[in-house]
Amino acid sequence: EIYTLSLHDALPISFTTWWVWWTGDAVGVLAVTPLLLVLAQPALLRDQLRSRTVEALILLVATITTIVQPFTTVPGHPLFAVFPLLVWTALRLQISGAAPVACVVTVIVTALAAHQSAPFAGVPVLDRMERLQLFNACVAITSYLLAALTTERRDAQRSLELAGTQLEETVADRTRELVAALGRAQLVQALLTTIFDATPLGFTVVSLFDDAGEDLNLR
Repeated sequence: EIYTLSLHDALPISFTTWWVWWTGDAVGVLAVTPLLLVLAQPALLRDQLRSRTVEALILLVATITTIVQPFTTVPGHPLFAVFPLLVWTALRLQISGAAPVACVVTVIVTALAAHQSAPFAGVPVLDRMERLQLFNACVAITSYLLAALTTERRDAQRSLELAGTQLEETVADRTRELVAALGRAQLVQALLTTIFDATPLGFTVVSLFDDAGEDLNLR
């Protein structure tokens, strides 16, 4: 493709051109692959976006508005204006929300760069591609890294809660077993007391114990 573009004088053949082209492919894979993985797991989408569908739609609309409106009306508008929304999406909706929003941002900004819209107006093609790829890489890394950290923290919290619940159940089971054992011991003690107090054998055994105790005291 680079040779084809060079024949039409669209791009010069150089190391910089190859480098920009290859990094563009890598950034594209970085931006799109998590979205494909998320779409392949409907259960993950339901788990992470449960009861937050409205919030996800609001964040998506706000992100698109933040990207499109300023860039088409305000020359030189900073690209980083969208990052607070990306951070919010990653922290609140994890990877199921961060992946679609990050992909939407990269697609829109790529389209703006291709049409030389603000803030890419008047920038040479290689410089424009470098800025675009750096921005898209920052979007993907920020979104996915924060989403992964949030998911890991929530999984750890769930594991701790589960361990606490299991510990409480174990303590309750052991307490019930101890209470039952104590009840059986008290019952046996009551039966033995009744037997020793009510039968001649009991009197004999008690007398033997008393005599043995007296002998020990005399010695």
